[in-house]
Amino acid sequence: MPEENRSSGGPKSLALSTAEKEYLSSGTVGGYRKSRLQNRVNSKAVALPERFSRLVDDADLISKSDYLDDEIKRQLWEVLLRETTPDYIETPEKRPLQLSTKVRPQTPVQDIGRFIGGFAHDVLRFPSEVEYEELLAHVIFGFVKGVYIDTLIAGRADQNGIDVETEEILERVQSLAVNVEEHRESMSDQKENAHLHSQKWQETRNQVRREIRRILSEEELIDSPQSLRERLKERQTDEDSLHKDESEAEGDGRDFLTVEKLHEKAKSSSRDIEEKTMWHLMDAKIESDDIPGTFGATTAFQQKYNVDEFDIDEFVTQDRVLNIFTARRIPGRVGLDLWLESDSSKIKSHRWRGVDAIDIFTTIYEKNGGSSAEIAKEIGSRSQKTSLVTRIARDLAGDDQYPNREVWDQLPILQGERKEWHLTSYGEVLGYYQFDHDHWSIDAIPDSIIYQGIDELLKAKILPSKRGIRSQ
Repeated sequence: MPEENRSSGGPKSLALSTAEKEYLSSGTVGGYRKSRLQNRVNSKAVALPERFSRLVDDADLISKSDYLDDEIKRQLWEVLLRETTPDYIETPEKRPLQLSTKVRPQTPVQDIGRFIGGFAHDVLRFPSEVEYEELLAHVIFGFVKGVYIDTLIAGRADQNGIDVETEEILERVQSLAVNVEEHRESMSDQKENAHLHSQKWQETRNQVRREIRRILSEEELIDSPQSLRERLKERQTDEDSLHKDESEAEGDGRDFLTVEKLHEKAKSSSRDIEEKTMWHLMDAKIESDDIPGTFGATTAFQQKYNVDEFDIDEFVTQDRVLNIFTARRIPGRVGLDLWLESDSSKIKSHRWRGVDAIDIFTTIYEKNGGSSAEIAKEIGSRSQKTSLVTRIARDLAGDDQYPNREVWDQLPILQGERKEWHLTSYGEVLGYYQFDHDHWSIDAIPDSIIYQGIDELLKAKILPSKRGIRSQ
């Protein structure tokens, strides 16, 4: 059970614990019951008036004494900046104050005022008999009074001086409000224009994809909607294989492939191929280090081409599409991505008597091989677990001598025996994908490794030797 955020034997804390903060921010309950966390948060909410009263009283008394020195004020300033400023930098002394809203719509000092104002709004009561704007005007003037007027030294506290200074401050507040409103309207116009621009590019991309689909379908490199329907209709006539009872399908341990599932799988694969072909077509037209299909690559392309003058027929020619499709082995990339994703998930869940396959795979990848005994020692297992390491390593090497165990027989990722294990060629690719690749797109992996993986899937006959999969 997680620890309570309170001192042992001391009074119950009024502050939220780490577990309570996580629950409120993300809904995570951790090791607690949800009802218990709700009750604890409710008790903290009930205690807020007492906690706030203590803070106000303490701050008032301390600020009027000699205890609130410059160092404490500096620390308070840092805390306020950290809590209220989105782009807070840990070294505020090196950070310009930036009071001009021409540079930044919301200055650090405004952030603090906004935080205090937001808090005041949260705790204010809004009785129906009081006008909302009138109430806020009093709050704002009260803030000006507390932060400025009440702190004037005696020599400046004459009525006329106060009136003049206060009027100037309120005029500046009005000026800032006008600036913020103008900025808001400008941003609103920019967002509307950006939205229209984005819509145009989205329509253009859809047209590009349709043209790519037409070209690839005519070349029979992907299924056209019509040929897909015809093939599915043929498969549907086989009642024995396509309309088994669901419970029977589960009983034999196989993943039963219905017509609907086949249809979705084929459509999804075709969509992936169309999309990846489009991203690589765009990539070939720009000088960018960004990964095809990412925000950076898309932005670079849109900056180079004017959407209103973009010629789809010139951009999507049959020669260009087929050259990219073949040279960059587009369907091979899609197939490899699916296979790597599946193996990556499978190896994370594969274990035997307390020994995880992912730990063995990690060690061999990082150490460039090793014996079962060396691996067992590296992953912190006891010496008697060496035999378990050997058994799991044999699973990863495709050895099916043990019945009822999941093995990598189609495409092993390890080779060797207990005295020395090494990665297979495919294992090297999976290792890079698992440990050195942290991007959503497989195109972030170097082409040489991608092609190595595609070639291994071809050798294992997992992928067919077709155009766009085999090397040229």
